[in-house]
Amino acid sequence: MIYFLAFSVVFLFAHIAKKHKNSLQLFFFIMSGLVLVMLAAVREETVGIDVGVYVKRYFLIAQRTDNIFVYLKAINKELLYYIITFCATKLFGSLQAVFFFNELIIVGFTYAAIWNLKDNIHIDISVLAFSFIFYGQSLNIARQAMAMAIVLYAFSKLLQGRKNTAFVFWIISIGFHYSAVVCIGIYLIYIMDKRKLNYKIKLCFLLMLFFLQLFYDKIFTFIVIHLSFLPRGYVSSKYLYREYSLSSCNLALYSLCALLALFLLVRHKPGADFWFYIVGLSLCGVFIGAKSTFANRIFYYVEYLLIIMLGRKDIFPVKQTPGNVIIADSFLCIVLMVHFYILQIYLNVAGIFPYRSIFFQ
Repeated sequence: MIYFLAFSVVFLFAHIAKKHKNSLQLFFFIMSGLVLVMLAAVREETVGIDVGVYVKRYFLIAQRTDNIFVYLKAINKELLYYIITFCATKLFGSLQAVFFFNELIIVGFTYAAIWNLKDNIHIDISVLAFSFIFYGQSLNIARQAMAMAIVLYAFSKLLQGRKNTAFVFWIISIGFHYSAVVCIGIYLIYIMDKRKLNYKIKLCFLLMLFFLQLFYDKIFTFIVIHLSFLPRGYVSSKYLYREYSLSSCNLALYSLCALLALFLLVRHKPGADFWFYIVGLSLCGVFIGAKSTFANRIFYYVEYLLIIMLGRKDIFPVKQTPGNVIIADSFLCIVLMVHFYILQIYLNVAGIFPYRSIFFQ
């Protein structure tokens, strides 16, 4: 199967990169990312539900429009995404070029974030987590996936103590998808973690999650009304009240993440409180997703950060011996493979299966 084969090559390149400490490390790491970019670039337009919803639609509009300002005025949406679409269309004239640049931004910023934190995480495991959990969706929800990747990069800069740079890239992410505005919450959680708040704050946080699940529609509506640049469509019945179903697959994965976060708390590891809050929000998103798959997408931003958590060198509560590392990584790999198979192959939630290429099917 093309996805599992590609992910194996991606992991292999990233694993080789981890073993080197010179220019070869960056070379193999970049090669790992290029595999994912090219897999997305050479696909047919049938791969990914949202390709037919807006990717191809605005590609065709760009083909018929010579003036970029007329094009952007007619769209009046997330301008940075459509600037990329317009430029790719005019420079290369093919939908595959749009696919290429979309995925280059997604993979590029995701890999850059992982690279920034390479001293504290296993880069091959983080790459594997991205591939199995989020890559399938990146072929579908292109605009939001680009915003999510840039938010992750901003988060990596925040962890490096570069707050101003993080803020700039957070603003840029909003230009790709307006929903990224909610990521101010990630910064607030980061501050909470730095202040080492006591257990009462954690209890209040859990209580907040409970009320968020009960009244998510009213909370989202309040945000959209008071942030006038957000499209009113985000609080339409289509987004907030479309019944879905509880994703047992996501629930299992994020429950495992919750267990790992608790291990970090018990062992008083750096950033343990932060990951406690992030995983809590991720689980909240799973339950809200049972009420509305679209409302759940607002939680993708915090879920995307789990790429970093799962790659932490101290995430499993075992001694860092070669044997233990292999067992822990193999267990996580199996979990991720099953997760991808159920969601993206069996349920085909993003419409990426079967994979069809312009070269072969």
